[in-house]
Amino acid sequence: MTKKHTSTIKNGSGCAEHADKPEHKEIDILVDRFLEYKSITKGFIAYYEDLAKLETSTAAELQKIGGHLPVPLREGNQFLAEGAGGWQTILFNTRERTRAISDHHTAFANSITQSTLHGLNKIKTDVKELIADLGAKPTQLATEVGKSRADSTQAISHLSQAIAQSKTNPAALVAHDDPVLLHRQVEEQVKEQMNLENSLTRTIIEYQKKGLELEKRVNIDLQAVIKDFESARLNTEKAISNEWQTIHAGVTGLDPQLEWTEFAKRSGHLVPEDIQMRDLEKITFPGHNEELTSPINVGLLERKKRFTRNYKEGYYVLTPSGYLHEFKTSDPLKHHEPEMSIFLPNCTLGAPAPPEAKTFKWHIEGARRTSGGHNTGSLNKMKKSLHIGSKEVAFSFKSRTHAEMMHWWELMQKVAQHSCKWSTFCPVIA
Repeated sequence: MTKKHTSTIKNGSGCAEHADKPEHKEIDILVDRFLEYKSITKGFIAYYEDLAKLETSTAAELQKIGGHLPVPLREGNQFLAEGAGGWQTILFNTRERTRAISDHHTAFANSITQSTLHGLNKIKTDVKELIADLGAKPTQLATEVGKSRADSTQAISHLSQAIAQSKTNPAALVAHDDPVLLHRQVEEQVKEQMNLENSLTRTIIEYQKKGLELEKRVNIDLQAVIKDFESARLNTEKAISNEWQTIHAGVTGLDPQLEWTEFAKRSGHLVPEDIQMRDLEKITFPGHNEELTSPINVGLLERKKRFTRNYKEGYYVLTPSGYLHEFKTSDPLKHHEPEMSIFLPNCTLGAPAPPEAKTFKWHIEGARRTSGGHNTGSLNKMKKSLHIGSKEVAFSFKSRTHAEMMHWWELMQKVAQHSCKWSTFCPVIA
């Protein structure tokens, strides 16, 4: 099975079929030119097809974007109703204007498909028809010219051989090779060739004119298509711009106080600005004036640290419940939990220092069970954490004056389990 040669239309002037046939040159040049116009048109078709796809995609995304706006609001009863000029109106209008912008993009995409691409495809069809026409009559005529030229060459060669033989060996010359007869045949053949060549030339000129007219029409039609596209684009752009301006005007035109003012009028849950504040001095609650809630004494004392044996100042609170609480400072907001608590009814209170002493000290000694239940700094826990086994735990305190020391000591004495007098021997914590 023999494979046919591809026509000039497909391959252009570079076709091997016509590489050695100059009679095809002018036709192939025209074909090449309009193949490029076909390529130009196809490029524009692909270009505007993708623009139409872009517009369609943009329209779909804008539909999604408009759906982000929460209309109606979940707490819509706290805002002005839709149509009353508040946020719900603005959100609704913004969503609808965004959807309108989406519709404009969709309409523009349809315009590209139905107008721009339709026009471009018509131009492409016209170019293809001319290329096909060039591949029919002119190409066939050029082939006939080539064949006629080959026949002329053969006839002239035959005539030359007959003339030479007639001069050298006339007796061997047959009748049909008589130069007179062959000359007539060559003359007729050359005339036929020239007629075909003239016909081909006229055809080429005719198609050159057709090519000029088509090229002119293609350029005019391409410009018209692009102008129509630009007109549609500008109209779409103007319509979209108007929608955006409407959205902008809606948001920026809202009175910043409108929603709150209307909300305040409707709501019965707002606190009046002239409401009388509660007096902190008149605060009261169950147990507020209970005697057990007021400390017996508060103030600064110094306590000796067990291992460093240095005194450290702390803020102490003596309560009617029998606890001596130690805090870092007197600020209850910063330190509301005590650093240590001593349950005095489970302790022995040592004798205070005499008035003539250089420092005014006394100590508190805890029995093996000195904690008054679960409380911060219970001595049982402290003894365990200090690894002192069953030994008694003692604390040394120091005041700045003898009077201050006696005031603390006498108050502690009332709640302590045991107390020593000056005359009683008591161990002193150095």
